[in-house]
Amino acid sequence: MARLVLWRLCLIGNMSEAEEKLQAVLEGYSNFMRERQLALPKHRPHLVRRVREFLLFAREHSHYTFEQTLD
Repeated sequence: MARLVLWRLCLIGNMSEAEEKLQAVLEGYSNFMRERQLALPKHRPHLVRRVREFLLFAREHSHYTFEQTLD
């Protein structure tokens, strides 16, 4: 899954350094789940997508306090 997203971004040609780092983290997370058999193969893409959404949210709202993120 993470490789497919990375491949698609490479086709576009606009992959920034931040996106490359994010893809590396997501691929590492996917490998971690696979190696330790923490999730069924059919569930891994969903879990990787949710972690990606969380990391993007955290990056966009890094200036928020914890209480502000709860609103």
